Amino acid sequence: MSREIRYYQADCKEAVMSAMNRGRKRVLVTMPGGTGKTFTAANIIKDFGRKAWITHEEELVEQSAVSVLTELDILPDKDIIEVVEKHGGLVNLLNKQKFLLDDKSKIVYDNVGMVKADLCEINKPLVICSAQTLYKRLDKIPKDWFDVIVCDEGDLFGSRSFKEPLDFFTPRLIIGMTATAFRMDGQLMEDIFEEHVYDYPIEQAIKDGYLTEINAIVVRTTTSLDGVHSLGGDFNKKELVETVNTLERNNLIVNKYIEYCSGQQFICFGADVQHVIDLHESFKMKGILTAYVVSNKDKMEIGTDRKSIVRNYKKGEIIGLINYNIFSAGFDHPDCGCVILGCPTQSKRKFLQQLYRVTRLKSAKFVAKFGQIGTILDIVDGTSKHKLINTHELDKEKPIEDRVFISRKNKELLILAREERKFKTTYRKDDKKVDLFTIPEYKRVVVKTGNEQATEAQIAKLKSCGYDVENMTFSKQMCIDAIAKLPATEAQIWRLKKLNYDCSGVVTFGVASQVINDWKYKLEKQK
Repeated sequence: MSREIRYYQADCKEAVMSAMNRGRKRVLVTMPGGTGKTFTAANIIKDFGRKAWITHEEELVEQSAVSVLTELDILPDKDIIEVVEKHGGLVNLLNKQKFLLDDKSKIVYDNVGMVKADLCEINKPLVICSAQTLYKRLDKIPKDWFDVIVCDEGDLFGSRSFKEPLDFFTPRLIIGMTATAFRMDGQLMEDIFEEHVYDYPIEQAIKDGYLTEINAIVVRTTTSLDGVHSLGGDFNKKELVETVNTLERNNLIVNKYIEYCSGQQFICFGADVQHVIDLHESFKMKGILTAYVVSNKDKMEIGTDRKSIVRNYKKGEIIGLINYNIFSAGFDHPDCGCVILGCPTQSKRKFLQQLYRVTRLKSAKFVAKFGQIGTILDIVDGTSKHKLINTHELDKEKPIEDRVFISRKNKELLILAREERKFKTTYRKDDKKVDLFTIPEYKRVVVKTGNEQATEAQIAKLKSCGYDVENMTFSKQMCIDAIAKLPATEAQIWRLKKLNYDCSGVVTFGVASQVINDWKYKLEKQK
């Protein structure tokens, strides 16, 4: 392979081959999106004979064929794309007679076969197919035909149409590649694969510099999910849509995008087709050029199709893609700077698959304008009965240094704050020593009314600090956030100095308030 193999990809290959040499027939590999799962798998299988690459969706077959052929060094990516577009797709190419093809087309023709629709071309070194189509063609393929099988998104291969092909064939090795080694239905991965041989964690990939830093912004809404029931490992779709598809919530999403990610290309996930369309309208009302993509063609805008929309998005002609279950996996665009998780979920797999759309390293053009960072707008609704998957919940038990959804800059600020809180002073009451700066761990504060209109006092405060309060609408939470970033008052500084707090650097109103409140809290607990 022309591309240099990275250390973890080499380690993965060694782990897979070692497991096979120990007699394992089915192994699972976990690597986050953007770290080269396809390249790694291609590197592992290149020396095998007849290879099968199984996707989880029919629509990903041609895309996967192009990617795998590229990683196997059959042809450069640009040449393969040129060949595919010239013939109107791989299916058309493989249905033609070889002598009619040019040299580059012949190379592709000789190296890849497909099981798709009416095509069952298996007499090639590499066969690409979807699990569903392969399931319907088992009577046409010998059991021992393949030497190795790669299952893309291997965590999905538990259902009958996915698992039966694995049980039918007798290759030397079956490799499951996934970014999320768990299932929604509770089925254990050990029931599908014999051994989980390699795991490359996302936090390590970020530390290694192979994925971009992530900064997650938790956007809390006033929407309550308590009336929504669970069904099949996630929310009841009908009840969920009725709850979250409101003008107020949709406008909040748009306003938060403008506040934190304005100008950046983004992908937004909605709860269903109508929610996607309504979100699109909300963005359009703010003058933001978006397109929506859904599986129901009747709901697509006139004159649009998915391929052209994606092509225009990647060219930068569209700012945002709004979708329902379309771009959760198998879609890559490095300069997607923001992912908006507009649909609450109880599925860790679904959640991670969606946010992985923002993890790829950015282009030099993007970095020059926005920095090497991806932003997640994590829209979190209120609930007292459901366990929600969100970035805060996934990170809260980890040390600050190992948290995934905080940028390096914000980590440094948190670590600095933590170190400052280790500074101790004493207060003596009834000969009892009190450590004033042993401050409790960070606690999540749920603001139930954060989206209500700001108070007159808040507006007056912002106006005195130079904010344009005449042409902008502020919520209570926006005011709270803005005021927290203001310099500390003279009274706060005086109190901090009395507490022996180091005020030589810049101290914000929010930091000062927290320190003073924590000091008061400690005093109250000693009474």
